[in-house]
Amino acid sequence: DPVGACVGMKGVRIQAIVTELNGERIDVIPWESDPAVMVCNALSPAVVNKVIVDEENNSMEVVVSEEHLSLAIGKRGQNVRLAAQLTGWALDIRGEISLAKHMEGIKEVISEYVEGSGDMHITILKNEGIKTLEELSQISVRNVVRLLNLSEEAAEGLIEQARIQAEHISQDGAEAIDGYTSNEVTASPISDQVRKQEFINRKKEERFALFMALDGVGEATAQAFSEAGYGALGDIIVENSEEIANRTGLPIVVVKTVQKAAENYMLKHPLHKDKSEDEDGDDGSTTESE
Repeated sequence: DPVGACVGMKGVRIQAIVTELNGERIDVIPWESDPAVMVCNALSPAVVNKVIVDEENNSMEVVVSEEHLSLAIGKRGQNVRLAAQLTGWALDIRGEISLAKHMEGIKEVISEYVEGSGDMHITILKNEGIKTLEELSQISVRNVVRLLNLSEEAAEGLIEQARIQAEHISQDGAEAIDGYTSNEVTASPISDQVRKQEFINRKKEERFALFMALDGVGEATAQAFSEAGYGALGDIIVENSEEIANRTGLPIVVVKTVQKAAENYMLKHPLHKDKSEDEDGDDGSTTESE
């Protein structure tokens, strides 16, 4: 029971970490080599009804019941974004009822323009990644002609009708859930470069807040120290004023004022502990150049 081992008896192990992280919520899920199962685990406790895997595009379409849709999406899409980041797959969450409406709509639209249409045409569209009226309305006339063997005029009419039907479904059945519609929500994993940039930006914000906490330090000065890479008050106190001035571009008199403010802050808060970038680096290796 790896999850139980991580959580501990009565949650004592995980609670210790939660406390250390100032109440940050932590979910523990079992790892699976099967990416589809892993996605289901990552979206738990939302119950997944169906997963359609597109290995070529490294994406999955995840179908859940309407009552589990808000749970799968999470507040402002947080749950599905975390699941995408954790699994490394782009995820497209769709409500079961909404998806069924779209499929019926596609059949209805096709039946008006394709003689003797049936499940074969639906299968052709599915194989092309077209599973909703909105997606059908966005493909080119040329592709519709090629896929369904239609004239250009018929293809144009089909695309326009798909657009009208998609708008009708969206207005009629899309319930707003934390900024998203209940029809679908898509999330993609964050690249390593984006993750690194987010880490750098976060550290800049932390340094800025650190210097703004000092008495007599304004935003421009705090920004200068933050941009220069200073993240520890102890370093400010012991470093030569001229070196800090050269590094920040600030006048020496301003630098000395900040040093004095930092010294006073440390005296008033003896338990304060500076956190430099090396301590909080991404896997111990992410640093920011000066």
